[in-house]
Amino acid sequence: NDLELYPNPAADGRFHIRGQVQAASVELSIADMTGKLMLQDSWVNNGEFEREYNLAGVKPGIYLVSIRTANGLSTTRLIIR
Repeated sequence: NDLELYPNPAADGRFHIRGQVQAASVELSIADMTGKLMLQDSWVNNGEFEREYNLAGVKPGIYLVSIRTANGLSTTRLIIR
């Protein structure tokens, strides 16, 4: 799984996730550093994808963005300013 977040840091909570997965089912989760789940999403995909999300209203800080597929788990950090 190849995962890119932009802009990162995100100034207003809006950001894009772009990547490529070779799996049918994709699960995304975003959690704060304490493990509190902020957002979940899932979709069916095989190949490249790009999705937009909005976390406006969350406290500035570091969040963990995870993509899980049948092929494994990919996690990266997102900074919200």
